[in-house]
Amino acid sequence: MSEPIPLLVWAKRLRGDYPPSRKTLYRWIAAGKIFPRPEKKGRDWFVTESTIYVDPSDPEFHEKAARALESSPQ
Repeated sequence: MSEPIPLLVWAKRLRGDYPPSRKTLYRWIAAGKIFPRPEKKGRDWFVTESTIYVDPSDPEFHEKAARALESSPQ
């Protein structure tokens, strides 16, 4: 099982030098755009290496979410 990584570190890996702001990331969590859903530990959010951003308005939303859930460690 992979170690959880902080949400902000994941965002930097996702977008490089221009990661989304903390506020944007929190909105993505609330809107269900991050799969699998991040876990809150203390006051920080953590994700796995296989976590992805999926926009619910994307026509392939369900397929992408299913793939992300299948690849996440249980």
